[in-house]
Amino acid sequence: MEKVIVELGNDNKYSAYMDCCGYDFGLAGFGSTAKEAVEDFYESYREEREMCAKEGKPCPELEFDIRYDIASS
Repeated sequence: MEKVIVELGNDNKYSAYMDCCGYDFGLAGFGSTAKEAVEDFYESYREEREMCAKEGKPCPELEFDIRYDIASS
């Protein structure tokens, strides 16, 4: 299970990201709320899987553990 961190930035916008060590892609999501950032993160994963499929490249089936920092919870 991959850990995803949701943080509130200085601009009062949220980001959701994971450490992609070991993968040849990065995943991140952004939004005005923590929920929007997480939804955008999942959309970036769906888009990555679609792109891999079109290119005939393998893409791992990942599960995510969403973690909120103190300011975002």
